[in-house]
Amino acid sequence: MRGLTFGSLFSGIGGLDKGVERAGFDLQWTVEIDPFCDSVLRSRWPGLPRFGDVRGVGARELSRVDLLVGGFPCLDVSIANASFTGLAGARSGLWFEFDRIIGELRPRVVLVENVAALRKRGLAVVLRCFAARGFDACWDHLPASAFGAHHERDRIFVVAWDASNPIRVPLRFESERSQWPGWRVRTAVSRDAEPLLDGEVDGWRARPGLCRVDDGLPQGLHAARIDAARLRALGNAVPPPVSEALGNLIMKAWS
Repeated sequence: MRGLTFGSLFSGIGGLDKGVERAGFDLQWTVEIDPFCDSVLRSRWPGLPRFGDVRGVGARELSRVDLLVGGFPCLDVSIANASFTGLAGARSGLWFEFDRIIGELRPRVVLVENVAALRKRGLAVVLRCFAARGFDACWDHLPASAFGAHHERDRIFVVAWDASNPIRVPLRFESERSQWPGWRVRTAVSRDAEPLLDGEVDGWRARPGLCRVDDGLPQGLHAARIDAARLRALGNAVPPPVSEALGNLIMKAWS
């Protein structure tokens, strides 16, 4: 079987992409507007085509891929936003750019990530968009703690596939959970808890300090000085062990 390719929208610092890459997919390009995040992507994947504003790219700029992944902005969906606007908001409304690119590239499979609140604040719209393009979809909540993290970081993931190209993606993820360690949600580490020692904890890198504990991301990202850009990037990132498990599930569908 030829190598399966993927492209990344709203790439952030590449946590979602790193896990999918570990599952065996070949990253072809990234789209990320934030300068700090883009600098991380440049260091992680030197020489890879990188694009900025998702609103300015499409089939003319982006090569066709087997899998399209991305976590579109959650700011207007999150319960942390008191003035909830959902997908009508300027930021979370960028989902419709995601949808446009799906229509232009027609990947066989799409992986979407967002905060758990999307289930009540926009998931129905996302699913209608997929249905209108002839895609079937499944979705579920997957906390990072299900994969060995000592914080919850519950996110919703949607896997959609072109219904005209049969692919054996399970309708729900529960059948896979027995293969994932520690599915039961663990108590998140509190900010004032005794710091963990440097080293491996259940296969996750652990370092003490705010937003530097068990994020599952490469250690090179962590600087001695944690500034606003790094805090935001880490907070938005998908831990690679989570996306790796999803990548393996999707890869299995091709076998």
